[in-house]
Amino acid sequence: MKRWVSVLLMAGVTIAFGQAWYIETVDSGGAALNDVGQYTSLAIDNQNYPHIAYYDVTNQLLKYATWNGAVWEIETVDSTEVPGMVGEYANLALSPANQRPQIGYYDAEEGHLKWARLNSAGDWEVGIPDGNPSNDVGRGCDIVIGADDYPHFSYYDATAYYLMYARSLGGTWNRDTVDTVGVPADFCSSILLDGSGVPHIAYYVMEGDTGYLKYAHLVSGNWVIDTVELRPSEDIGLYPDLVLAANGSPYISYFDRTNGYFKYARWANGQWNIDIIDNATNVGAWGKQVLGSTYVSYYDGTNMDVKYGYTSDYLSWHTESVDGPDNVGEYTSIALSKKGEINFPHISYYDATNGDLKYATKILKDVQPTVVVEPKGTVYKDTSYTPRVTIVNNGNAPVACDVRFEIKHGPSGLLRYSQTYAMPSLGVDQETELVYSTDWTVEDSLCWFYITVETLLPDDSVPNNDLLLDSVWSDTIHENAFEEIVLPVAYNLTVSGNSINLALPRAVSGELCVMDVTGSRRLTLAEGDLTQGTHTYTIDADLPNGIYFIRFVCPDRSMIRKTVLVR
Repeated sequence: MKRWVSVLLMAGVTIAFGQAWYIETVDSGGAALNDVGQYTSLAIDNQNYPHIAYYDVTNQLLKYATWNGAVWEIETVDSTEVPGMVGEYANLALSPANQRPQIGYYDAEEGHLKWARLNSAGDWEVGIPDGNPSNDVGRGCDIVIGADDYPHFSYYDATAYYLMYARSLGGTWNRDTVDTVGVPADFCSSILLDGSGVPHIAYYVMEGDTGYLKYAHLVSGNWVIDTVELRPSEDIGLYPDLVLAANGSPYISYFDRTNGYFKYARWANGQWNIDIIDNATNVGAWGKQVLGSTYVSYYDGTNMDVKYGYTSDYLSWHTESVDGPDNVGEYTSIALSKKGEINFPHISYYDATNGDLKYATKILKDVQPTVVVEPKGTVYKDTSYTPRVTIVNNGNAPVACDVRFEIKHGPSGLLRYSQTYAMPSLGVDQETELVYSTDWTVEDSLCWFYITVETLLPDDSVPNNDLLLDSVWSDTIHENAFEEIVLPVAYNLTVSGNSINLALPRAVSGELCVMDVTGSRRLTLAEGDLTQGTHTYTIDADLPNGIYFIRFVCPDRSMIRKTVLVR
């Protein structure tokens, strides 16, 4: 059953480290009516849309929510006629083959590991990877999908106290015992496949009064097992979350319950390197990570809020509160989406105060001036021009800002024109042309004028693309205005389709490249020392049809032109 939910059940914005979080309630009913949102698991598809699996506590069933670009679509994935606790330990993954969701979860009524996938008709198919009739199996499960679209699971046998592994063979299930786990009170594991399709598992073990973190991977059909961190009589290693680096090295984030720390371990130089992400009191439960612990979400048990952290060097961490002051942040999950060269996080989590499923994403603000439409090329003394420039919103939220347009006299450096345009709200990925209300009249000839366009956006996430530099040459009016005008060799960039002409007044060290509408570099046409004169280039690369920007940068010029490729 699918129900459609309005765009915003409840939304808000919080500010942390100069950047805002956009927060909304995905599924709600109030704690007195319905309690939803435990065991959240979040994934981002290739359109940057979030998908969330979670447990409905009141109705004891598994639910799924996805954003379709306008509203949240919410539906029940699995339930029983009489409520029977189906959906705890939900973990969601998107198929690399078709981006459709698959979910591993625990059926507490039957004591089974269950699995659901969304088929091409939009219906949920439910299976049982392990339905051991004698044992309680499926707690602490995790799922990963192979390149063949078949799922792999890690989970616990809570009767025999084993860590288990199961994989689909396309009609049957292969199950294997990985390790004994003592007698844990909490069940939590994390599984991934490396580039060769080999499973790797991080998991929690409890023996006597000592809880610790272990790691296993399959080598030639045998499980190779390693202890990551163990301290006698301490409880370490809960909520492990595993990420594999490009070279296959494991990164594991986890909770140190004894000391109340959020920690991570990295395998490097033949040993486990362990460090602390956050050492405030009682932080790190339900922690999750992406990109080798460089982005994390977790629960602050002291302040009862959800936190976010990131690092670029593993030497220092930036941590911040995402939502509060209610008791929010248990069962957190984090994923990244990419826009241009910027990664930005999405977090799902449980609001225990209100019994809600909540979702937060970092607001990315980035508006960029792309092309000076007028004046351009050559201008003429005693002639007036209406400045125009195109602006594009590269961010993930609508923004409004001022855009300043200035023109300076080249020989003297004196400012000859300055006007600021109050640009109204510009939608995501939208482009607009600003037409300034005051004209510029050229007062000099046979000289350069330098143009600067700057977007004045507070809290800009990508400030290094706020400036657009260009130049025009001022000439005298010819007696016959229709005669072909021979321009001097000047900084100039012209583009038509896949043909590019770059004029340089002198030898420079520069770079000419092709970017797509997200700001990502797609092709480098020239780089390094360039001679004086006119250079011609052709875009021969097999780029798909669409809008592209040609950018030239040297120490004293930056020019961008737009083109449309149609093959």
